[in-house]
Amino acid sequence: MIWAVVVTKNRPLDLECCLSALAAQTRPPGRILVVDNAESGETPARATAPVEVLSTGRNSGSAGGQNLGWERAFGSGASAVWAMDDDCIPSPTALERLMDRLPAHPASVLNCLACDPHTGTMGPLVRTAPGIPKRPTGADVILQRENLPPSDIRDGIFWNWGHFFLGTLVPRAVFEKVGPVDARYFIRGEDYEYLLRCLRTSAVGIVMDSIMHHPMSHDRTNFGPKNLLEIRNHVAIDRKFFPGIRTSLPVMLAACLRDIRRHPSFARGILRAYWQGVEGGW
Repeated sequence: MIWAVVVTKNRPLDLECCLSALAAQTRPPGRILVVDNAESGETPARATAPVEVLSTGRNSGSAGGQNLGWERAFGSGASAVWAMDDDCIPSPTALERLMDRLPAHPASVLNCLACDPHTGTMGPLVRTAPGIPKRPTGADVILQRENLPPSDIRDGIFWNWGHFFLGTLVPRAVFEKVGPVDARYFIRGEDYEYLLRCLRTSAVGIVMDSIMHHPMSHDRTNFGPKNLLEIRNHVAIDRKFFPGIRTSLPVMLAACLRDIRRHPSFARGILRAYWQGVEGGW
């Protein structure tokens, strides 16, 4: 049985749209689990399909919410988890298209193609390879469908990348091999870290006709706590997966000073974020 796991926090309208879209799937998930990160535990979950709500009573972030949700799903016998945020709206055939490919790729992580509902643009596709031999660069990023090399699409799947937790189907076999989502990342990087872990051990791909509508850009104009988490997480990820000159301490220090010059009022937080990313104690 496939469980849809939706992490939410104080966004009842987004959640209701997400749940309605799940209920309208041509091949609906067997179970729907909403992990409610609201401290009050009062986020409504209304939909035509049965919904289980797991209230955390605290904000555990996207990472913590997915971690708890997967633990409940796989612990209750789920064969796979379909993971997403509460502002995801799957197209009616999104899960059906994933399941169509699953028999041929039973130990693969299959993702929806994330598309911005306002602009119509797809999420970035990154040309990489199994085992993540190098850190992806701007030259590897594809933003337009017409720029996709046909050789990168096999069986309707763009391989070696995924828009994680925006409609990510994780089979039990992969979960048992890769492990759970690392709750320490909280938000802004937890999805990327899990993608990189999966690429080391499993096939990962985006099913190009499985569409997930989701806003594809963060507001970068207002620097704040989420940006500090993003700095910490990506420093830790770079040092974990891509050790080398880019992640040496002199380079990290230069990047830290650059960010402090851009956001001097957050100097102490930026210093702490870099230190935590390098030291890894969190």
